[in-house]
Amino acid sequence: MLREVLEARARILDADHPDILATRHNLAAALQEQGKTDKAEALFRTVAEARIRILGPDHPDTLGTLLNHAIASHQQGKTEEAEALFRTVAEAYTRILGPDDPTR
Repeated sequence: MLREVLEARARILDADHPDILATRHNLAAALQEQGKTDKAEALFRTVAEARIRILGPDHPDTLGTLLNHAIASHQQGKTEEAEALFRTVAEAYTRILGPDDPTR
């Protein structure tokens, strides 16, 4: 279903439209849930790169995708890449929320 939604949105919207990126993120999450972590990791990477470019590195949607990309990378055994992504997300939240924020 997500692939159909993505195809329909792609016919109408620009490839970098936030709604398309959200659908691609959701498709990656669905792939991850199905155990297709290699495909999920690649799609999270693509969505993260686009969100950084379009929304900026500190946007909540960007950080959510980076976090999911880190998890998928870890599941793929790419521990160094995963650690770097986890650090990027943690540093962004520290910068945005402050070092003493209890939610980070």
